[in-house]
Amino acid sequence: MATEPDTALTKSGGAEKSKGRTPLGMWLFVLVLAGLAAYGGYMALHHKQLHADSEMVRKALASDKDRLEASVASLKEELKTSKEAYALSKASAEALQADAQAASAKISELVGTVAKALAGAKESAEKNLNAQSVLKAAEEAKEKLINENDSLKNQIAEAQKKLDAAVSDLAGTPPESTSAPSPLPEPTYP
Repeated sequence: MATEPDTALTKSGGAEKSKGRTPLGMWLFVLVLAGLAAYGGYMALHHKQLHADSEMVRKALASDKDRLEASVASLKEELKTSKEAYALSKASAEALQADAQAASAKISELVGTVAKALAGAKESAEKNLNAQSVLKAAEEAKEKLINENDSLKNQIAEAQKKLDAAVSDLAGTPPESTSAPSPLPEPTYP
């Protein structure tokens, strides 16, 4: 029994020790729990920050999406307007091309008409030039004939004077110097 009280003392002393002091395993357990709580808090803050960042990104993406949708709608409207303008310009270009072809045909027709007119004018000018040459030659011939006529008149007047002088010599009367010979009728020319 003597050993028992020792063990009892040691047991009771040990129980008193365990009542006043916490064993090291408990401290480790509390420390691990505190670490886990701190880690959990850190992770919660981290996740909250990630959530806030992702919410900002979501809002920015939503804003970008709205802006892009507005841009797409605007581009679709511009594309529609461009297609209409292209159709109008194509129709206008086709009309201009048709007008250009018609104008080209008209120009070709006018060139032919002008060429015919120029040929006619050239022929007429040549005829006119020939007629002028003939007229000039006729006028020169008329002048020559008038000069010859005047020369012949003068010769006839001289011959008449000589004849009058000869007749008066034969008749014995003095010649008339004051009398002029009778003029010959003027020839008419066309």
